[in-house]
Amino acid sequence: MEMKLSIFILSISVILSFSNCKNPTSGGYQNENNAEKSIDPIIAKRTFEWNKANAKKDIGALSDLYCESIFYYGTQKNKNACIENKLTFFKKHPDYYQQIIGEIEVEELQSGVYKSSFLKRVNFDQKTNDYPSYLIFNTNEGEWKISTEGDLVTDKNIAKSKKNEAPKQSVQGDFNGDGKMDYVWLQTPKLKSDMDCVG
Repeated sequence: MEMKLSIFILSISVILSFSNCKNPTSGGYQNENNAEKSIDPIIAKRTFEWNKANAKKDIGALSDLYCESIFYYGTQKNKNACIENKLTFFKKHPDYYQQIIGEIEVEELQSGVYKSSFLKRVNFDQKTNDYPSYLIFNTNEGEWKISTEGDLVTDKNIAKSKKNEAPKQSVQGDFNGDGKMDYVWLQTPKLKSDMDCVG
């Protein structure tokens, strides 16, 4: 009877411990303690470290977190150029502070590449703005380093400015005789299934 009771109590304990566990792939991480218990603890923790380094303007800590080459807000930069950019920004805005609001979502993009997405709240020049932000991490000799840093607001602005730019292989001239400079370029036509040109 005692043996059956012990097995019953052990079974209940196991069920309760599983019911208290959260599936780490389905949710986000709100703080560093939660990150420690998740399936992607290193990515979440490294994101918090990046946030702390920015909030404290700790250039040394930021340098340790970056790959040698970073896709930094729409531009490929080497680590030194990226750090120089941060340093200049921090000097220009000594009151700068940032924090992560809400949860960090971690997803695997491919083997050895993870993305963390989060809402970054930024305070400087007596203004507060929120940016849906992301970091992409790659393994670099066993260490997770940031290979991409960006936010969706900057991405949208870059896309908009690129849309307004003339195509790279364009020719400038007054092609319609109105006295204003125009651009012309070759573009691959869109074809229907029967090979007729759409436009």
